[in-house]
Amino acid sequence: MKMRSLERFRLLLSAVVLLSVTPTHHLWASDDPQSPNDVASASERNGSNSSLLASTDPISPNAAVPPSACTPQLYSSDTFVTIVGNGFNGSDTSVIDASHDSFGLNGNNAFNFHLADDFTVSGSWTPTALTFYAYQTGTYSFPPTSTLTGIPVLALWDGVPGGGGTVIAGPVAGTGFSTGWTNTHRVTSSTLTNANRPIMYANVVWPASFPTTLSSGTYWLEWSFTGSLGSLFVPPANLHGTDNARQFDGTNWIDADMNSTVAGAQHVDFPMAVCGTTTTAPPTVTSISPNVGPTAGGTNLTITGANFSGATAVNFGAAPATFTVNDPTSISATAPAGTGTVDVVVTTAGGTSATSAADQFTFSDPPTVTSISPSYGPDGGGTSVTITGTNFDNATAVNFGATPAPLFTVNDSTSISATAPAGTGTVDVVVTTAGGTSATSAADQFTYRTTSSVALTTNCPSVFVAGQTFSATVAVTGSVPTGNVDFLAGGNGISGCTGIVLNAASASCATSNLPIGQGAMTATYGGDANNFPSASAGLDLTILDPADVIWRNTFEEAVLGCPTE
Repeated sequence: MKMRSLERFRLLLSAVVLLSVTPTHHLWASDDPQSPNDVASASERNGSNSSLLASTDPISPNAAVPPSACTPQLYSSDTFVTIVGNGFNGSDTSVIDASHDSFGLNGNNAFNFHLADDFTVSGSWTPTALTFYAYQTGTYSFPPTSTLTGIPVLALWDGVPGGGGTVIAGPVAGTGFSTGWTNTHRVTSSTLTNANRPIMYANVVWPASFPTTLSSGTYWLEWSFTGSLGSLFVPPANLHGTDNARQFDGTNWIDADMNSTVAGAQHVDFPMAVCGTTTTAPPTVTSISPNVGPTAGGTNLTITGANFSGATAVNFGAAPATFTVNDPTSISATAPAGTGTVDVVVTTAGGTSATSAADQFTFSDPPTVTSISPSYGPDGGGTSVTITGTNFDNATAVNFGATPAPLFTVNDSTSISATAPAGTGTVDVVVTTAGGTSATSAADQFTYRTTSSVALTTNCPSVFVAGQTFSATVAVTGSVPTGNVDFLAGGNGISGCTGIVLNAASASCATSNLPIGQGAMTATYGGDANNFPSASAGLDLTILDPADVIWRNTFEEAVLGCPTE
């Protein structure tokens, strides 16, 4: 529970002591509705609650930086000033909101009250100073002199105090303390010229033991005050921000609530400022895709990394590129002309990205194909082919005509081993890299051939007399076979029957030059652009010497020669 009161006797005694030692600063004025019990309570109540700002009052808070804040500001809450120039002696006023029943929340370290509020860092900050605000109720000369004496507690949290957050720095006492009046009094709408609550600022330097820089994220500051008077309270910021400020009441962290009668109804933010400089982290490049392109430039690529916001330049080596920042982690760029391998670097206000293997881009001309070996293969595919040429590094595709090779390996920049896919006819074998696709030429052509077959037939008997005319015919099957056929006896060409040109896939041989003896007659097809060579099965023949036939008349009936039509 919030601590709302202490024994009246104890507080009155404290007031008497303070009045006796500071005769020019009275704890409570006769026209001040503050109750002495509020000194050690979580908030300073507006006793009668009759002078709160009504909704019909012509007072409209506007967002602004709190007065007398440190500079340059990295963060500031909204101001607590409500009306300019309508207070005591023309001072500004901070008027209690219509929904609040308290002037402020206790931040007095003497009673173990601490305050906390959050701020969010974008990028990287180097804080140097802090400003906080508080007032002590009393009677002051004009202009009032600040009665704040220090910031005895400063701590930095990584999350909500009392709500899962952890202290990451401190607590330490604030140093470099300075204070003064903000030209503002805390008042009600019916007591605009009351001067008993002059709001003071308190500046301290960013503690040396705190992190020098803060990276992106949300942090919480914890602080408390000391002062020369008994009461010490903090007014809320005017406009609603996160409205999640916290107050430590000596035992627990509780919500900073400006309505003491309805729990959780009026959470507020505290006025404060964090000052220093922003430190923009340098960009980093983690990948380039694609990382190869032609020397003429024009490759569209994506640069991936971090801290790209506000990038002012993208360079490929020393050459600038056109680019678009997509988001803090991605840039689309077009490569300029270049040669060799270069680092792609990004420049922002935070500096230029450090070079690494991850940022390298290689300029490469399109590949060329100078030879294919072998330059033909079966139409069913599967031929292992060696492709010779230039600029094969990082090849992404090998195509036989329009059909991609099912398998290829880049041996080096001048050689690729590929497996031919199935196909027909003669096609160009082209290689593709990031630098482009090889131009076609006669040197890159690969021909698909059909497996042909040869059928050798004859009407002549298998036993034959030398000198008689023997005839045979071949029929070649394939993909419209053309070319020549050779007739062989015993593996040797038969005189007058070699180089016979196919006619409608057929050829014939008639010869009387068969050698004497036993052997096989065969026919071979030499193939053409679309058909592989092939050979027939053999015809077993016995060629008799004529002398043997005359001497052995019993063979006459077997050697009558080939039938004629």
